Amino acid sequence: QRMRILTSHPLFAHINDRHPEIFSTLCSTFAPHVYADFEEVFVHGTLSERVYVTCSGSYALSGAEDEAVREIEGVTWLCEVSLFARVLHSGTLVTQTFAESLTLTCRDLESCIRTSPACIGTIYRYARQLIFAVKREGLDLVDTDVVQRAVESAIRCDLPDLSRISNSVRLNSPVEFPELFESVRASHATAVGDLLSPILTCFPEVSCGPGIYSSLDMDGERRRTICALSGIVMLLCDRYDLFSLDQPEQTRITPGQWAQLQDIMRWLQPSVDMIQVVLVFLTIRGLTKNKAVLSVLDATHLSPEEVLSMLVTQKTEFVPSCATLSSDQIELLRQSIQFHATFNFAQFLQGENSPCQIAAFQVVMGVEGDLAFRAYLLQIVGVMCGIRGDDNPECPLFMDAKNVMTLTTGLEVFRHIGTSSPQAIYWNYIAAR
Repeated sequence: QRMRILTSHPLFAHINDRHPEIFSTLCSTFAPHVYADFEEVFVHGTLSERVYVTCSGSYALSGAEDEAVREIEGVTWLCEVSLFARVLHSGTLVTQTFAESLTLTCRDLESCIRTSPACIGTIYRYARQLIFAVKREGLDLVDTDVVQRAVESAIRCDLPDLSRISNSVRLNSPVEFPELFESVRASHATAVGDLLSPILTCFPEVSCGPGIYSSLDMDGERRRTICALSGIVMLLCDRYDLFSLDQPEQTRITPGQWAQLQDIMRWLQPSVDMIQVVLVFLTIRGLTKNKAVLSVLDATHLSPEEVLSMLVTQKTEFVPSCATLSSDQIELLRQSIQFHATFNFAQFLQGENSPCQIAAFQVVMGVEGDLAFRAYLLQIVGVMCGIRGDDNPECPLFMDAKNVMTLTTGLEVFRHIGTSSPQAIYWNYIAAR
């Protein structure tokens, strides 16, 4: 019965829909009150300390002496402004019959919502709109239209419900990635979409309908993610024809540069398990930029790599593509993320990293191992493939002749990261640029 009464208010109905655990706590926190005939509930000019929800009985609300008395029956919300501001009652409420009500104080509300930043944000925005809209003489009984507009304004700025989104994009059935990838590698697809579409079934985050990128209005990031995935798949399948198809002829990656990339792919020796880890990384890395994700994880103070590690190791329910990874693959993904947290390869390619940063990278390599190092480099290639994916998600436009030359130079130098000094790595790259 309390649920029916409380959801009569549009704000609490919204909380019930988006934050059911908070609403359940609120239901049990509202205090019941019973009144006899002609009993004063609150008096004009006294401090308003709680919201009143009339549940049964008849009431009379009177204001100034020259104002008409207003009869109240059924479920009515009174004095809700007192939840958000210190105000005095603008009228007197007296029961006309035996009556019941529920009340909630400001402190009770704070206690109920303190664990949910998203819910706090909604109520804060609602309170601002409500206080701005009500008039001084109408504080005890706010017009329902004012309440409805305040709620609508508040929820327009709501962060999406990430848990609900993640539940809607879970894999419908287990996908055997190794068999699927080998079939893609052996295919003779004549279009990028035909080559990539089987692979995308393993990564529901990027699906156009219920995918988390679309649901969070991250279409640009989604397109870049798809471009990164397509670039890696085309490289691993040795499909120069599709990789370069939409690149402008004057800047197109050359067959010689493609051969260099293929040589690097052979050096990296990616197993199917590593390939899946790399594709999962490319799929979920863009989520670390979203406010909804950071809010749900309470991670606004963390670096993107720390957020990524949290998603992979603690919050896998938000990234369903991780559900298909084995424990060894999860560990490999975590290890590769440590390289990203230590070293910015894009800055290295710009000549902005110093030998001491390369030395720090070598320390991490000694801890995390060669397999994670090779996965990291393949991830870097994928990230670069996706840079201009917003323009064309099926063609790595960024990977033209000029940028591929820079990338392959950096990767060739990094082949010797385990045997050369940081100074040698740095200056060999600077000299080769």
